Amino acid sequence: MVEQDFRKELEGWKNNKEQIGQTAVEIELAIFGLLVEELAEELFVVVEFKWENNK
Repeated sequence: MVEQDFRKELEGWKNNKEQIGQTAVEIELAIFGLLVEELAEELFVVVEFKWENNK
């Protein structure tokens, strides 16, 4: 029963390639955004550390 539900859902996705592409782009942008945020936080820590050591 569950297998049939998944199979129907998968077939629906295969028929809508535009939505697959849009979803993939949204996922990629979300991951990229998280990576940029993490990098910004790390850079802030480095700059703050250097600032504290130069006083």
